[in-house]
Amino acid sequence: MTRTKVAPFVRQGVSSMAISMDVLLAQLVLLAMSYLYYGWRPVLLGLLGGASSLSAQLLIGLLLTHRLPERPVSAAAYGMTVALLLPPSAPYWLPVAGGVFATAVASVPLGGEGHSPFHPAAAGASFLTICFAGQMFAYPAPRAPMTNFLPLGDTSAVPAGTSPASVMKEGVSPLTTLTEAATGQAAGAIGAVFVLVIAACALYLVARRAVYLSSILSFLAGIYLIGYLWPRLSTGPITSGLWELLSGSAVFVAVFLVGDRRYASKRFWVRIGLGLLTAAVCMAMRYYGAYEQVAFFAVLLVNAFVPLFDRRLTHLFGKGGALRAKE
Repeated sequence: MTRTKVAPFVRQGVSSMAISMDVLLAQLVLLAMSYLYYGWRPVLLGLLGGASSLSAQLLIGLLLTHRLPERPVSAAAYGMTVALLLPPSAPYWLPVAGGVFATAVASVPLGGEGHSPFHPAAAGASFLTICFAGQMFAYPAPRAPMTNFLPLGDTSAVPAGTSPASVMKEGVSPLTTLTEAATGQAAGAIGAVFVLVIAACALYLVARRAVYLSSILSFLAGIYLIGYLWPRLSTGPITSGLWELLSGSAVFVAVFLVGDRRYASKRFWVRIGLGLLTAAVCMAMRYYGAYEQVAFFAVLLVNAFVPLFDRRLTHLFGKGGALRAKE
């Protein structure tokens, strides 16, 4: 890993600016999909999240250094990520609060882009969940594309929906099918319900070297394996494992948080281990925690171990190489 003189770090020739632009492009695709089902409201929520985080970055830069920051685009990507984890009917202040927290609390004070040990978007989503759980999980009922859009104003009269993740916490099988859950026809977060589209975005981001495929697959494999070995549903281990993947925000978090090159280890086997560890923490919180969406909490907790794992395993591999050389 090479370091620039100022943040962010540049990993293997890929700049943070390029990663942020690719992530934003993929997230705009998810916003477009959400528009087809819910109208302009989720699009506005996504844009507010990105704009509020970007504005906080610019304002803090002016206050601290009296000049604009060099790479503010990443802040917009963090705020957009937080917004995509909200319900389509969320109040407009919610993505603003999450976006500002992600930048003003979880990024800049901890060193800014490339230096903060925690993914700002994971911190922003965790903050909103702890403080405003009622608004975070108030999902509208799913609807057919291009019909019955959400109102731009008051949403109190919108029929409430029940997400598969909330039903599974009670040990009950979701009423929707696996196909409906994969194609956005289940209640859930703005960007997290379009699993097939997220998979397509992942292919693009992997090709652009914006995310690590090893981190994504190890995390998802861990989620499925735990769901298979210790199923919460009575429909069988295979179905239970699939529901663990398709419920909540597991696939979205895998691509946009776990796989993010800027907050992952530079070593392949460390990424595999951390992906599995994140999955284990996520599933433990699903089984015993209070919230239905917990994947970003798991990312936040495991982020703290990335430098430690990197140092210890680098030292271990170095000793192993020295021993082999002597033999």
